[in-house]
Amino acid sequence: MNKIVFGTMLDERSRNLIECTFKNINFKFFSDIEHASMSEKEAEVIIGFGHEMTEQVLNNFKNIKWIHTLSAGVDSLPFDKLKQKNVIVTNSRGVHAIPMAEYAIGVMLQLTKHFYDYYNLKKERRWDNSLLAEELEGKVIGIIGTGAIGSTIAKKLQPFNTIINGINTTGKAIPYFDWNGSMDKLDQLLSTSDFVILTIPLTKKTENLITKDQLDLMKTTSYLINLSRGEIVNEEALISILKERKIRGAVLDVFINEPLPKNHPLWELDNVMITPHISDSSPFFFNRVTKILIHNLHCFSRNKNNMMINQVDLEKHY
Repeated sequence: MNKIVFGTMLDERSRNLIECTFKNINFKFFSDIEHASMSEKEAEVIIGFGHEMTEQVLNNFKNIKWIHTLSAGVDSLPFDKLKQKNVIVTNSRGVHAIPMAEYAIGVMLQLTKHFYDYYNLKKERRWDNSLLAEELEGKVIGIIGTGAIGSTIAKKLQPFNTIINGINTTGKAIPYFDWNGSMDKLDQLLSTSDFVILTIPLTKKTENLITKDQLDLMKTTSYLINLSRGEIVNEEALISILKERKIRGAVLDVFINEPLPKNHPLWELDNVMITPHISDSSPFFFNRVTKILIHNLHCFSRNKNNMMINQVDLEKHY
């Protein structure tokens, strides 16, 4: 096998494990893909973050056969170029499932128990026990996207005795969900959920999936939690709905423009929680990615490409 290029600096443990496992492979490590593409143009394999794998970068690699994205989302990849070059694409689907599930449950507990409000009261040295806490038990959780992240949220919610409904492309049954529906059941899920959680991949079909019409269906007591991509939700419609308090609030970890501009109207809304695209953050990220890479490197080096895991469909873009 020719050179394998990493467009990111792995942690020392992961790098040592990969190099010791594949002693006959020439690995090259760079701080980013662009620098790698300028000096290692003969590489067959590129490993890095998807948003850095532009069409220009791919053009620099003349012998590219396989790319692996360190992200789960692949919406920024130049799929036409990848199809033209017949490149295998794999992603890191699943490595973010645990931290993102914990994030989702954490914010739902915060919203029902008012931890943030009590934190602000503490700063003011105010003793105010008038806030009425709620219970997560019995709440209807609607999860749009029942893949690794969505199903892990459902699994970790089991002790809370919630009602968990899910939407996926076909409506197939998924473990830990009480009900699953196809995309044509989206309105039903939105109108019955106390929390709507977005974990669906961004594709041409899911872009602008949640518009004013869908937001108008949500209960006035419900929350929207977006862990997917900002483009899934019509931002202008969401701001309008929140200003009019037609839903109780939103938790947003992703945005159309990141970083979110300082003058963006979302910052001004008191019923929005904003986090800077960190729901996937975990100290175990590289450990989990390395397991995928080692498996796929074994397959690729033995010409068993059909056994590689986390392969991305170049037509469906996920």
